[in-house]
Amino acid sequence: MTQAPFYNVGTKKQGFWARQFAPIPSPAQDKFDSLFAIVLPILVLVLDPVVFKSLDFGGPGYLEDYQLLAYLFCSLEMGLFLTWRTFRLPLRRFSSVFVGAFFAGAIFSTVIGILILPLTLLGALIVIGLFGFTPL
Repeated sequence: MTQAPFYNVGTKKQGFWARQFAPIPSPAQDKFDSLFAIVLPILVLVLDPVVFKSLDFGGPGYLEDYQLLAYLFCSLEMGLFLTWRTFRLPLRRFSSVFVGAFFAGAIFSTVIGILILPLTLLGALIVIGLFGFTPL
């Protein structure tokens, strides 16, 4: 005889948005945030063959003139993210400052993503270009 699976009676699973904006994030949310806010952007900047630097393709990178600005801005945003993630509760009163900085980062990333969209679509044909969708 098979038993029915055990379910917590009377408990309801939190909805997606409630979990995303919970005061204390889950370990899975921390891993996701770290991957997409720290690890992936660093990999994209280090392995960039066309956008901010050129690997002997006969010319400068597509946005090479903005390389320093992009690297500084990315570093600042990653530092702010790590600060917020580490000291979230004591920094609650400064949340509007962090929101403004993160919103500026979102605008910057969107602009970069739109500017490199033609290269990303072309690079997607050889799979590596899929990393070009990271800013978007």
